[in-house]
Amino acid sequence: ATGYQAQTIHRMLEISGALDEDKTMGGFGRNEENPLEADVVIIDEVSMVDIQLMNSLLKAITVGMRLIL
Repeated sequence: ATGYQAQTIHRMLEISGALDEDKTMGGFGRNEENPLEADVVIIDEVSMVDIQLMNSLLKAITVGMRLIL
């Protein structure tokens, strides 16, 4: 409806499939050092988002960006 492609939060945050040095799944490419480039982010079905994923999402949001849950 918006004209933009929908995607999962994991894909939007550019999940890394690589293992880090302690053999755990790597983090996200989008974070506080490399934030998302958008004016508005809309998250549907937010009740399905766990606390770790929400934390990663909030780190990738910049001041002034709108987050619609």
